[in-house]
Amino acid sequence: MLASRCFAYLTAATHRRYTLLPFHRQTALFRLTRRPGQAARCWLGRRLRPARPTAAGLPRRWSVLDGRPVMAVVVDDDTISPLNAHRRNLHLVTDALARAGVDHFVIPTASGFSSRVGVPAGERTAALRALGRLDGLAVARAGHRYRRLPARPDWRLRRTPVIRVFQPVTGVNGQLTYGGQAACEIEFWTVDGDRLHAPRSNDVTAVVPARSAPVRLTEAEACCFAPEDRIARHVTRTPFTRRPATWPDFPVDLVCCWTDPTDPRWRSRRQRAMARTAGPVPAARRADRHRHRDGAGGAGPAGHAGDEWIGWDGTEELRHLLRSVHLHAPWIRRIFLITADQVPGWLDVNDPQLTVVDHRDLLGGYAVLPTFNPYAVESAVHEIDGLAERFLYLPGNVFLGRPVDRTTFFEPNGIPKVLLGPPPGPGRAGRRAGSGDTPAVAAARRVFADQFDRLVDPGAQVGVPLPVRRSTLAEICTSIPEVVARIRGHQIRHPDDVSLIRSLHPHWSYLRGTAVPGSLRRHRVDPATPDAALRLHRLLDRRDADAFGLDTELTNAVDSVARRLRVEFLSRYFPTRSPYEVDAETAAARAPFTATELAQRLLRPPVGRFPVGPQLRLAAAPQQQTRHRDTGYPAQPDPLSAADPVPATEVLVGHRCG
Repeated sequence: MLASRCFAYLTAATHRRYTLLPFHRQTALFRLTRRPGQAARCWLGRRLRPARPTAAGLPRRWSVLDGRPVMAVVVDDDTISPLNAHRRNLHLVTDALARAGVDHFVIPTASGFSSRVGVPAGERTAALRALGRLDGLAVARAGHRYRRLPARPDWRLRRTPVIRVFQPVTGVNGQLTYGGQAACEIEFWTVDGDRLHAPRSNDVTAVVPARSAPVRLTEAEACCFAPEDRIARHVTRTPFTRRPATWPDFPVDLVCCWTDPTDPRWRSRRQRAMARTAGPVPAARRADRHRHRDGAGGAGPAGHAGDEWIGWDGTEELRHLLRSVHLHAPWIRRIFLITADQVPGWLDVNDPQLTVVDHRDLLGGYAVLPTFNPYAVESAVHEIDGLAERFLYLPGNVFLGRPVDRTTFFEPNGIPKVLLGPPPGPGRAGRRAGSGDTPAVAAARRVFADQFDRLVDPGAQVGVPLPVRRSTLAEICTSIPEVVARIRGHQIRHPDDVSLIRSLHPHWSYLRGTAVPGSLRRHRVDPATPDAALRLHRLLDRRDADAFGLDTELTNAVDSVARRLRVEFLSRYFPTRSPYEVDAETAAARAPFTATELAQRLLRPPVGRFPVGPQLRLAAAPQQQTRHRDTGYPAQPDPLSAADPVPATEVLVGHRCG
């Protein structure tokens, strides 16, 4: 690749100058060296054909779609998403056909986030003319590139059985552009007496009545990518109201853990716990702590295991993690955020889809509290009240890179697709050379040898979302109570501790016959490496990874360039704010308070054996109702506002953004 070759021949001084450039300048240089022809076409398009609004008055701008310049409709940055692009294209097509009096019906799709609409072949010309009256639509035939939809259909469109219609949309800042992936595919069904025959296969049936009473589908019944909904919107035929056996309609939740290491109260509690466990930590060894970690959950220097939070501010990672879920997995039913009596200042804890779980509620009767052992927390995830049988466990430094559906992580019948490591062998990455198995790997091997009499390589899955079944995790805890009790008894992660979710669950469920091997397109980037900027720009340009991970092992020895690069990359990859964020005014009012102080007032009832600061006063709130930004349905009322005479900096709960 041209960009990689050019970057390889640059000197170290030029590398540093490149990384010091603003991020948008780095992106422009990367695209210029990677696709010079595309950059030239985009420049000529902007100069020779200025962007003009559509006939409906919608603003447009030049953007890049599939490597080609395209005139895209500009929408608000808070509303652009794959799901909204899917909705927009489907409603444009169905509304145009309904206004023209063209008979049509929606066909359910079990994968992807494109939509399908069936039209009798006898009404092809009327349908194409109705769509041609819409400004800004693009059309593509099977195996061909898209082009502008003509007002009068040509002979090519009159013969093809399936066409793809979409309106390119982009945000105000131009970071996100959606087109053909969210297209509405129009199928022209052949008329045979009183029946219609499909031009291609679908998930339900290939023959439907030519005339039937209109019935409607909800959004989730028409597309698996959409969240559950009870409002029937889409007209269809009666056979399509029955879900096939391969339709993945089971609920899936998300579980993630978060800790704010910059909180002074949390740091003091952790330092006391480490002092009780192994004495003080020499300052000279702090910067080298992460270099001794291994993928199976090994420790750093002896006696100081599990110090993975040094130099990492996880607030921005959590913000963009939730944005990635909001953009690329809207079918997630609920999100469970496990914290150590902490709440980030930008988080809307009153969102009905979000539940904050404290360590004390999860491990109150099982572990030594306060705990700073992430593996002890993972061992009790199945104890969360209301958690679905199937859920995704997303580590704090892992993000969803593109739209995914349930079938990416689960089979249609609900069986998880686990990622199994390569077979055991010498020279494996993550294993210390010349030292054999680490204590964590040896402990996991003993578990599988005792339970299954099998030899496996239970390396921890790093940088990937993990599909988990709640019943399987409970079975693991029941089968090895001594191992689980030992893990929960360590406040700081011990070298012998093993991750139940990342190390044991994949192979355990596979050997039990409750999981199948799966695959996932994923990337892992360390922002501190010399070629990190190139790899991040390539990932931002392609957006072809199902998931990607950013190493968070940044120490004080690493300069601030890597931190700035990571934050700017995430803000450009996920520019759309999620519904789990409060408005800017409320976030600014919460800024003076630590995460522990916010948790004492925002989590009700307050939790607290941990030492807390002075009590925070909050304003009482009149009941008021907002609307969810994406669906438009009534959301939960905000309980607090400035009704009492309280200074503005003490109003900690505000309206949801959007």
